[in-house]
Amino acid sequence: MKVAVVVALLCFVCYTAAETCSADGDCKNTICDASHDLECHRGQCTCVNHATACSSAADCSGSCTIFGRHGRWHCVDAKCRCFFV
Repeated sequence: MKVAVVVALLCFVCYTAAETCSADGDCKNTICDASHDLECHRGQCTCVNHATACSSAADCSGSCTIFGRHGRWHCVDAKCRCFFV
């Protein structure tokens, strides 16, 4: 029974994990809207708004879509980036 629980938990973690990458071209499943660019950032595919700079989390409010699911905007390296939560 414990093994079944562990396997189910591992399947859930793998299912919810973000798409990993080493270059922008590796991001095949991540889809950004027209006003954002797809970018591989620190090994994770993200959507980024290159036109808007940020200095705090308050500058990047609201939700976004990544992998067809809802994510949240985060201020990382002075850019608003969409990450899966």
